[in-house]
Amino acid sequence: MENLPLRKEGLPELFTIGHSVHPSEYFVELRKRHVITALCDVRSSPYSRFTPQFNRETLKNEMSIQRIA
Repeated sequence: MENLPLRKEGLPELFTIGHSVHPSEYFVELRKRHVITALCDVRSSPYSRFTPQFNRETLKNEMSIQRIA
């Protein structure tokens, strides 16, 4: 992550985040490190049996606490 390309003025920058089995704290840290201010969950089924911290409502609540749209 150290060699990330520089942002170009005036152009929006999009990131994708795969949550894998990381704890939600890691997800929040990635978001902060890259100054991500809005998230869009594009999963066809926004639920997980194995990582409930990334279920739609849980993630929505956590991002609300973090002041993320």
